[in-house]
Amino acid sequence: MRRVATTPGGLAFWAWNRQLKLAVTPAALFSPGHVHFLQRANGHVAAQWGLPFVVHTTFQWGGAEGKVLALKEAGLWLNVPSEYYSPDLKLLVYDNHLPDFLKDGRARPGLLTQPYVAAWQLHTLRDALAVAQILGRTLVLPEFMCHCDREEIWGDIMRADPKDGEAACTKANTDLELPFKCGLEYYVDPQRLKDENVPYRESSFLLSEHLPQSILQSQRRVE
Repeated sequence: MRRVATTPGGLAFWAWNRQLKLAVTPAALFSPGHVHFLQRANGHVAAQWGLPFVVHTTFQWGGAEGKVLALKEAGLWLNVPSEYYSPDLKLLVYDNHLPDFLKDGRARPGLLTQPYVAAWQLHTLRDALAVAQILGRTLVLPEFMCHCDREEIWGDIMRADPKDGEAACTKANTDLELPFKCGLEYYVDPQRLKDENVPYRESSFLLSEHLPQSILQSQRRVE
């Protein structure tokens, strides 16, 4: 391949006997899953980039169901049946509050606190699913929090943080900061819920423009 002239800092190459031009595109506009679903969602993609042209669901956990769930969370999945937003839906929403010692700075986010964060949220999710089943309601997932990223090659996120020598808990060459908002697939395989016919909706469900106003106007809070 032969490089061709581009804008300053850009990379483009001729290929296939100069019949095809290849270019290196910015990840903020042509985003892999990790950039869009984690880095952008946690405010680490500059607003000046605007919305991406395309989002690829690579670096996404949970198989096909996990990819679909991530797209739903981001408002990018429109292939749903009409009953998905039925006005007859009975929903259950709960607050995913972490204990104070995990969010007030006393515990450094990272590998040592992630088991506590995971256990707390899994127990709360279990109870919420049980209550939803008893009441015949569909659970709306909360926003989950993570103190450590996931990676197929654990050596990457287990590399030592130069600040204190502990595990970095983030992928190399990413600006993701701990802790961060993460999806259900970091704790539970969405495919298992689907296989068990457990009804649920993504955490951004109540923000959808397709949701009937009658549902939003019919709420009751239980402390």
